[in-house]
Amino acid sequence: MGFSAARLSPAYAKPKHKLDSINHSDLSVIFVQPRNVSTLLGLSPKLPTLKTIISLEEIPEAARKIADAWGKECGIRVLTLNESKPTLGLPHLALV
Repeated sequence: MGFSAARLSPAYAKPKHKLDSINHSDLSVIFVQPRNVSTLLGLSPKLPTLKTIISLEEIPEAARKIADAWGKECGIRVLTLNESKPTLGLPHLALV
């Protein structure tokens, strides 16, 4: 399993730089802060390899419903870190 890191902060990088970082690494799974979930879903037509977005923190309920519906339309799963542990086979994953 390979990993790539790219800063997705809106203040730091332009959308084109985000796209280049993600597409260059052929990421299918990306870990982000909740505020970046909608950004990535909006960019999804230009991210053909992206299949799963994992939020590092819980997503507020109303925003989660929207993200889930939007993700289904895009063919992208939206999960939280806690939900993703069994899916990714990482039951003991912890961020410290």
